[in-house]
Amino acid sequence: MNVEVVDARAFADVVRNLFPLYIHDLSAFVEWDVDADGLFRAPPSFAAYWDNADRHPFLLRAAGQIAGFALIRQMAWENPLWRRRRIASELRKLGYDVDKDSVAKYMPKPPLPPTRAPLSRFQDLRVDGRVC
Repeated sequence: MNVEVVDARAFADVVRNLFPLYIHDLSAFVEWDVDADGLFRAPPSFAAYWDNADRHPFLLRAAGQIAGFALIRQMAWENPLWRRRRIASELRKLGYDVDKDSVAKYMPKPPLPPTRAPLSRFQDLRVDGRVC
């Protein structure tokens, strides 16, 4: 089966409509009750997927039909040692055939390593007697 993964920012209303169905299914496993109106509502953090650059909402399509959605953030952040291949492998275990290059495109960028003083600066300190 060919699964298409597209950025859901252009389909925010579709994902918002799907989310209560997801919560309903999830409520069998976690305590998530309906509100006073009898509806399953998304938590306030759901809105961050449309505003924050470190969160990525995706719409999944199988054979051209809407098959679901994915909200990507937790896997990369909670497992900082995992690289794109590992995350793609974990997504495959969940039934999502996503290429490692697509995963890399949406992973948070690692922080830049601290800059090091050039060797000449170290040599200057050594000549001054500050470094043994």
